[in-house]
Amino acid sequence: MIQSKHDYVIIKIDKEFDDEIVLSSGLVLQKGFYASTQVNQKTKDTTYNPLLHKRIFGKVVSIPNKISKGDLPIYFGETPKDMSAFAQSKYPELLDYKYRDSIIAEVEVGDVIYFHISGNDREYTWVMYEKELYLKIDYQHIICSVRNGEIIPIGGYTMLDEYYGDGVVKEKIGGYGVYVKNIGLIAIPVLKPLENTGIVKHVGTPLAGLECELKTNDKVVFEDKHAIPKTIEGKDYLVLYQHEILMVMDEIINL
Repeated sequence: MIQSKHDYVIIKIDKEFDDEIVLSSGLVLQKGFYASTQVNQKTKDTTYNPLLHKRIFGKVVSIPNKISKGDLPIYFGETPKDMSAFAQSKYPELLDYKYRDSIIAEVEVGDVIYFHISGNDREYTWVMYEKELYLKIDYQHIICSVRNGEIIPIGGYTMLDEYYGDGVVKEKIGGYGVYVKNIGLIAIPVLKPLENTGIVKHVGTPLAGLECELKTNDKVVFEDKHAIPKTIEGKDYLVLYQHEILMVMDEIINL
């Protein structure tokens, strides 16, 4: 059986891209090409970006025997005020940074993991073993593990629902799910969620040496542009690190 030595989880996926669109002519398009033609009608740019539609989940067949430090910090703590830039570069171990080896290894063989990908080939690498194709995924890019129906955020992540405001509910109108706020007998549509806010749905184990007091259903404020939208187990979430959450909204009210 294929075996991962360190830092990478090896998974099996059904297909590289999520969906295909078959035209009446029989021509098959990847979903990304079709979406691009819709989104970019103003510029007439039909560029297909396959990275937007690569499958981001698979079943774990092998886990690493260790997780090494890696090159890129996951968490940037406070730098001592009296520490020069030269000292910071020469003695990075003195900085309050957290690297890949701060991730608590919780993924198990048989789990389904979801992960980040970008243009970096190391994040999405095919491996051929005994005529079977597998993917190896850097532990640092794993978002969550799904085990027996339970979503377990990995690597200090938390997962949020968008927050539309108190009293806002989702109702079906004309066959579509619409967020509305009922005022008396009038239902007022709410077109977009509040910026940089969310409701905590899943909280993972924090990075080693850090603490997390977040609880499910906390309403939180997070750092601008840090939340990444991901569809996991058929549901849309905002994914971000626990340390990127600035405050629980109930705490703001009590200030």
